[in-house]
Amino acid sequence: MSSYKDQIVKEKLPQHVAVIMDGNGRWAKKHGSVRLFGHQNGIKSVQEITEAAGQLGIKYLTLCTFSVENWNRPKLEVDGLMKLLSSTLAEQIQKLHANNVRLKVIGNGALPSAIKNKFAECEQLTANNTGLTLVLALSYSSRWEITEAMRNIAQEVKEGKIDPATITDDTIASHLATSFMPDPELLIRTSGEYRISNYLLWQIAYSELYFTDTLWPDFNKEEFYKAIDKNADKIEEFVAEGDWRNYTILVHALKSSARLIGAEKLSDDAKYLEKCGDDENETEITEKTPALLELYRSYKGHLAPLCAESEDDSNKAEMPLDQYNEAVGNIGECVQAFDYDTADQ
Repeated sequence: MSSYKDQIVKEKLPQHVAVIMDGNGRWAKKHGSVRLFGHQNGIKSVQEITEAAGQLGIKYLTLCTFSVENWNRPKLEVDGLMKLLSSTLAEQIQKLHANNVRLKVIGNGALPSAIKNKFAECEQLTANNTGLTLVLALSYSSRWEITEAMRNIAQEVKEGKIDPATITDDTIASHLATSFMPDPELLIRTSGEYRISNYLLWQIAYSELYFTDTLWPDFNKEEFYKAIDKNADKIEEFVAEGDWRNYTILVHALKSSARLIGAEKLSDDAKYLEKCGDDENETEITEKTPALLELYRSYKGHLAPLCAESEDDSNKAEMPLDQYNEAVGNIGECVQAFDYDTADQ
């Protein structure tokens, strides 16, 4: 029997797929059990889709894992979900690491301390992996994310770091939790619901939206391949703009990193690139790409030692370790994004 996987053309492959995993509760009810049973079986789909995305060569997979609104669910269910998160992470992290998967978490940080610390350890363990980046949206809300970005921008305006007249879409995007990765070309929602549920509202402005009646625990690799194949032509149009999109990623990453580490050179380079974009000087950007790759690899190399856990690292005291890690991650992601489109040049 043929598979949708066989019909997927590499050139039409999305770099980033986002998923709203919905239907665990209805699946459990359908099987005569409690909601937590559905969540437990939904883990199998997470494992399958993560494996499928990695094998296809997709760069980013973002999963709506636990929203801010989910805290309003019954305490018994929330406690069960937290335990499930913790146990699954403990069971799967070494496998993810062995498969070169990089783990990232976005959200407001309102998780139990023990779980938050476990995720931080896993992010650090997989930070240098170069395969699929698996992004878990935990205690996440798009309205929270945009509000936080506005608050940070306002503070930088107050401090004289940003001129209000220069604020653009890129300024906002560079302050979002997702500034380290491109916007998703494809958003998948399972269970037959046709809404976005406060998820990646800014980032999906131009994404293809794919809705399926399949409940999340039944959403397997073949369903995933089908979603990609059915949207392949539309995704191809989006991917065709890859050089320009990756240029934008680069500007976002540099701005975000410069904001974190106060690197004047990074900020200057971001401003120069942004001017190229304003002038729509694609030739200039294309010609600069090889040199930029070397420059940002160099930045990454200089920043990496600052993330060392050595107690005698004097630089470490200047800024929290997680901010150093984020800065290195931002730069690394933009290098990886550019590599994707320059490999065959």
